[in-house]
Amino acid sequence: MFLISIYFIIQTPLQQYKKWLPKCIIFFIGVIIYIFSIFVNNNYINKYILPLFLFLNIAILIYITFSYKINLLNILGIIGLIFFIIFFNYKEFEFKNGLLVKPNKIWIYFFMLILTIYYSLTTYIPVFDKIYLIIILYYPLLFPLNEYFKHRIFSLIFIFSTMDYLKFNNIV
Repeated sequence: MFLISIYFIIQTPLQQYKKWLPKCIIFFIGVIIYIFSIFVNNNYINKYILPLFLFLNIAILIYITFSYKINLLNILGIIGLIFFIIFFNYKEFEFKNGLLVKPNKIWIYFFMLILTIYYSLTTYIPVFDKIYLIIILYYPLLFPLNEYFKHRIFSLIFIFSTMDYLKFNNIV
C-alpha cells in the first residue's frame, strides 16, 4: 500500500495540489520522519519533532482556509483549530517506535472533534472528500489508541495520493 502511494505521489505533478501544497509538503516530510521513527528510536524525534509536525499539520489548515473565500462557516472551523493550537501540549504526543507512549484519550478525542467540525463546516472541501476525511479520522479507533496516528498517517497518505493521482488523470 505504501509503495503504491509513493508511486502515485511521484506521478502526480505539484500543480495538482494547488493551495494545499504547503500542507502536503509538511505532511510528506512528517511521514518520512514518522517512518524513520518506527525503525530508529531517536529521543529528539519522538519527543519534539513528531509533535511539532502534528502541530504544524493542524496550524497550516488556518493558512489554507484563509487562502479560500472566507465566510462564517469557515471562520467557525478556524476557531476550533485556534483553540486546539492554543492548548496544544507537545508532551501529550510523545512517540516511541511510531506509537504513542502514553496516549491521552481526551486529547485524541478532542483532536478528532475539532477536525470533524472543521471538515464539516468548511465550504471549499467537496462533500465526497469530507466523507472520506472523516472516515479516516475515526476508523483508527478500531485499533489500540497508541496506534491511532500510525493508522491515520498511512491511510491519509494512501487515500490522498490515490485521489490526487486519479483526479490528475481524470479518472474520477
